[in-house]
Amino acid sequence: LTGPGPFALGDVLATIDAQDRPGFEALLADVRAGGGDFSFQYRVAGAGAGSSPPWRGVRGQAERWPDGGVQLVSGVVLDITEGRRAECEREELREELVHA
Repeated sequence: LTGPGPFALGDVLATIDAQDRPGFEALLADVRAGGGDFSFQYRVAGAGAGSSPPWRGVRGQAERWPDGGVQLVSGVVLDITEGRRAECEREELREELVHA
């Protein structure tokens, strides 16, 4: 996903790594059942073997018809790779200090 949308749900799903897809599908079920605002972080599918995959974060909200059905889902998808890598490095350093 690059540039301004709109993006179809299938476009977004195609970018989500298989390990993270069940969590995103559960999020979608929650939104369909009445949830409003949402956020989710996921690894991008297709990273080469042995390489660290890029990460994306999605935040949005569902707009509803008067009967409660989902009319529109809007939001943003951001590259959060550097933040996730820094978080992992910080956790590794913390673990080293605990075991030192």
